[in-house]
Order: sequence, then structure tokens, then C-alpha cells
Amino acid sequence: MDYLKIFCKINITFVLILFVSPVLKPQDMELPPPVNIPAFDKMDGKWESEPYDMMGLKVVEKVEHDWKYNHQYFVVDIEAAGEGFEYKGKGYFTANKNDEIIGWWFDGYGPEMMALYSGKADGNKITLKAKNQMYSEIRIIEINDDVMVHNVTQKFKGSDGKEQETKLNVTYHKKKK
Repeated sequence: MDYLKIFCKINITFVLILFVSPVLKPQDMELPPPVNIPAFDKMDGKWESEPYDMMGLKVVEKVEHDWKYNHQYFVVDIEAAGEGFEYKGKGYFTANKNDEIIGWWFDGYGPEMMALYSGKADGNKITLKAKNQMYSEIRIIEINDDVMVHNVTQKFKGSDGKEQETKLNVTYHKKKK
């Protein structure tokens, strides 16, 4: 009985595609207007952090921010290194219809550490919250000309299941073109 329902749904979908798709043409599809987040526009470009302490290591980050795909997604590429430590990650951020920032973060730690972001931008300040199975973060970003500061509070679940908190203050300087 369930197979019959599935078969009928597949056939209806196929018939709709068969008869509707010739009417639709790619050249008739209109791109949405660019996403407007002025604070992201201020971040656009290449930045490098001052060395900062993270869990006992001195770390330096190189970050590139860039609008992609018809100005729909603000893409953040990061490379961090310090005393035998290397990290690479990439984030995609955009705004929903309520002008709330939404985002996704990916790195070499795999899908369990992929983070979902939400937040808001106001002038030169961005407030972001991130969460995944092991981690949560509140990140407040302020951009003033060629200086950008991230104040970050991170909470991790340790191997013992207890939550540990880390606070970071990272200052970046925009690289000249």
C-alpha cells in the first residue's frame, strides 16, 4: 500500500516536470537583488590578526572576506597557525527576509563540528551566535576602518562532559591591496 502511494507521488511529480519544464526558461529566471549587510561590506578584503593566546598557543590568523554568487553569500576563508598548530575553515553568511544573519561554518573537523550561525548587524557592529553538538559561541565583531576586533566567548564540552569556557579578544588589520 505504501509503495502505491510513493509510485503515485513519483508519477505526479514526473508529469508536472514533463509538462511545466518546457514553459520555464533559464533566461526568464531573475536573480534576487544583492544582499545588503553594510558591516560585511566593511569587512570585505584580506585581514591578518595580531598574535593572540589560544589555549596556551600564540596564534596568527589570515582571513579573506568576499561576497560571492551575485552578492548573496559573504564567504569567510580563514587560515590560522601557531607553534605546531594549523587550522583552516570556511563560512558562508547571508541574511534572511527579516535581515537576520544566518550562516554555516565548515572546517577539517568534519560534520559534527559544523556550526550554524545566527545574528544581527547594526552599523559597524555584528553580533553572531554559533552552535553545534560540542560547541557554542558568541562573537561580537566591531569594524573601524582598517581595524577589526572580535570579542569571542566559546564554550566546549570536554571529554568528561563538563563545559569549559574560553574568551578571546582578537584584533585584525586590513591588508593593503
